[in-house]
Amino acid sequence: MLKSIYYVGLWTIFFVSPEFRLAEMKSCQSIDSDHFPFYVELSFEPQGAKEQMPKKATEEQLEKAAKQIKKLQEK
Repeated sequence: MLKSIYYVGLWTIFFVSPEFRLAEMKSCQSIDSDHFPFYVELSFEPQGAKEQMPKKATEEQLEKAAKQIKKLQEK
C-alpha cells in the first residue's frame, strides 16, 4: 500500500511505501517552471511499516461515505 506525503497549498504529492518515513521536506529554489522543486529525505525503517498502515474504516465512516456518494450520484 502506498502512502502519500503532501504539502498543502501546492498539492505536491509523494508516494512511498510504509517502510519509509519522512525525515525532511523543503521547497527549493525556483527553476522557472510550472513545477515546484522539492527536496525530500526519507528514512528506511521497515520495522515501523505496520504502525504506518491506515486503520480500517469504522461502520460509521463507511455509512457516511456511502451517503456522500449517493448524494453526489443523485445530482
